[in-house]
Amino acid sequence: MRVLFDGFPFGGHFGGVSRYCASLVQHLNDDTPCTARILVPFSRNEHLRNVSWRYVYGVRVPRWIASSYCEKASRVISPIVARWLRSDVLHETYYRAEPSLRRITKRVTTVHDMIHERLELDEGSSAIKAASVNRSDHVICVSENTRRDLVELLRVPEEKTSVVYPACEDFGALARSCVGTARINKGRPFVLHVGRRGGYKNFDGAVRALAAAGPVVGDMDLVSFGKSRFRAEELELARKGGLDPDRLVQTSGSDARLAQAYASATALILPSLHEGFGFPALEAMSAGCPVICSDASCIPEVVGDAGLYFDPMSVESMRHAIETIATDDALRSDMIARGHRRWREFSWARSARETFAVYRNVLEQGIGRTPRSETQ
Repeated sequence: MRVLFDGFPFGGHFGGVSRYCASLVQHLNDDTPCTARILVPFSRNEHLRNVSWRYVYGVRVPRWIASSYCEKASRVISPIVARWLRSDVLHETYYRAEPSLRRITKRVTTVHDMIHERLELDEGSSAIKAASVNRSDHVICVSENTRRDLVELLRVPEEKTSVVYPACEDFGALARSCVGTARINKGRPFVLHVGRRGGYKNFDGAVRALAAAGPVVGDMDLVSFGKSRFRAEELELARKGGLDPDRLVQTSGSDARLAQAYASATALILPSLHEGFGFPALEAMSAGCPVICSDASCIPEVVGDAGLYFDPMSVESMRHAIETIATDDALRSDMIARGHRRWREFSWARSARETFAVYRNVLEQGIGRTPRSETQ
């Protein structure tokens, strides 16, 4: 079986979807009888470094070449190259209004979340997602919660969907490889938040909760790992809550730097109102970092019995979780052990096998639902 992934998400330097596709392609080739290739004529994406180049149709370009040029050139050249490739299935990597690589008739796509539809954020992007889903023979969802939302909100037949859980690399091993490098947050205790902060990510709730926990947790900081610097409104929110704005710390960097942050943190805080999967929780558990998290959306589905849960709409509930993880060493040790066991239940080899089963069903039976993921 020959499967082609279009290169749509690989125009940027980094990205969650490109990381997912790169990991999946590598393991499809390693762990299944599938030949999977990524068609991306020009790319500067770092996640492709984790894929053997014999699985990529394209070349890496210098970082000084703009991503927009790579995307435009690849969009023109890809259909030409695809005519010469014999492929049984096209895995559409992200949502597009018009189909890519039209000569391949069997199509599968992955839906990573239904946040825009659930929270009514953008009708335009929802229409594009619906177009991608409707023309696909089968839809892979990264969590059961995402699948339920897809069936409900876009009226997709349940038998056209499957849940295939993704996985993550071993951030614990990555952190151990960085021993001797500069310490995160200069060795001061901190709770870690990873990724974007606005809107449904509910970072403001975490700020309020840490401010309320101050008398118990002392000088604990809140470290935000992500590209965006703090807005004036966020710093003012901390100040009004009685939290010194200097205790909000923003940093970013490579996966190695992120692994260090996980390994050094008192806990990861995941206060989101909604998620598609929640990769930071899985990454944290792999690195021995306890997870205190929202009890909403797919998060309990991923974290299982390894998390300390709170109501994301309640500052009091979140405050209690922060205080508990900061003061109960026995609980923290137990959560680290539970988290490591939970992380091991997810693997890219399993994801690849279950994705291959979707391809096989599409080719052999047309639209048909594969068994649910082994990880529950």
